[in-house]
Amino acid sequence: MKINYEKLHELSFLNRENLYKEKENINFNYFSKRLGEIENDPFIGFVGSKYAEVKVRVLFLGKSNAASAPKDQNKDIQINQYLRNFRDSSENLENRYRDYAKQYSDKSSGAFRAWKINRYSVYFRGTLGLDIEETAYANIVPFRYEDAPENRSVYEGRKIYEIAFNNFTNKLISIIKPHLIIPLGANLKKYSIDRFIDSRESEIKVSDGISRTRGDLRISELGKETLNNAIEDYEALFAGN
Repeated sequence: MKINYEKLHELSFLNRENLYKEKENINFNYFSKRLGEIENDPFIGFVGSKYAEVKVRVLFLGKSNAASAPKDQNKDIQINQYLRNFRDSSENLENRYRDYAKQYSDKSSGAFRAWKINRYSVYFRGTLGLDIEETAYANIVPFRYEDAPENRSVYEGRKIYEIAFNNFTNKLISIIKPHLIIPLGANLKKYSIDRFIDSRESEIKVSDGISRTRGDLRISELGKETLNNAIEDYEALFAGN
């Protein structure tokens, strides 16, 4: 499988205001404003440099980008510049994307090191002996949001997810073609993914959502149970491929 970097490049032009600001019954004020106008730029997903080569392609799928913490803001601004370098390029797109992706996965300075949610990926990968570069990570909503969309209202949360799936998530899934999607949220599969994922992607296995603790400060026993279930899904796919 080859990654279509031209299609990834198209996603880099998504704009938060264009997608959400004038939508009825969506409170745009809940989207983060901490980084100023660059908040309108998307997180277009991390696709590891070895992802296309593996037997079972895994996509960890979160809810939305968290608002930038004060200690991370310089790093987040730096990452945005790499996104814009990719977006503003017309050639060498794979190299420009790799420069961008490295800002997340670099073992000494990558943003994933500071993301508490990354502990679920670390558990999953550590159990199976996978490198981070063999996996992919994205959020359904590719913009920073204060809290989680479904914590506002059922209608608003689902509408925010639906718009994201139609304009970003389904397109990303089509580009990177995962065999297994692991939802980072106990109810994320039922609440959002099963409702809005493109019906043409029915062959993709979607694990039950991973149970998370508040603030992702630790992995609970239920979190380990749901992660182990996802590991079993991976092993079954690996044996069958």
